[in-house]
Amino acid sequence: MSKRRCGVGVAVLNDLLYAVGGHDGQSYLNSIERYDPATNQWSSDVAPTSTCRTSVGVAVLDNHLYAVGGQDGVSCLNVVEKYDPHTNRWSKVAPMTTRRLGVAVAVLGGCLYAVGGSDGALPLNT
Repeated sequence: MSKRRCGVGVAVLNDLLYAVGGHDGQSYLNSIERYDPATNQWSSDVAPTSTCRTSVGVAVLDNHLYAVGGQDGVSCLNVVEKYDPHTNRWSKVAPMTTRRLGVAVAVLGGCLYAVGGSDGALPLNT
């Protein structure tokens, strides 16, 4: 990667590894980097999310990458964004009902699940 990132969200879409957001030690990031194992190269030509965030959950559903929750340095987020690799664009989708950072995200039966994490004060059990 070209940037240092902690709290980065990672998922694989179309055999490419996407690193979403994070914190570089000074700033919250909205940039995305993509790793291609076939060429052993990282690229940063992926459109950024609209929200800078760390501790973001990331998963793939129906050939789209989802960035879920996280925190922006001020508050926990309920923002969910969807990335279309064909258009290289992110769009906001319905937000979560609960703000979450450090959220685990997975796909089961065609549904995207956001599980656990913290609301900024307490760990969540939902």
